[in-house]
Amino acid sequence: MPSNGGKKIEAAAPGVIHTAPGPLNLCNYGTLHATHLPPRWRGERWWIVAMIGEIVGDEKKLGALKREIIGECL
Repeated sequence: MPSNGGKKIEAAAPGVIHTAPGPLNLCNYGTLHATHLPPRWRGERWWIVAMIGEIVGDEKKLGALKREIIGECL
């Protein structure tokens, strides 16, 4: 489940696809996020994800309205 302030969403697992209502706006509600800097993540588990469709980002993170969970980093 999200640990950085996210709302209720299906728990991450390989093959799970998350969607968000938008608008696509980095660091705001309605956008799904992924990070370029895993050590900054407050969660206990890290996942490899595919951000699908239009993507916005900066040097720290990415945002999209669709995200597929590929697998867990062990």
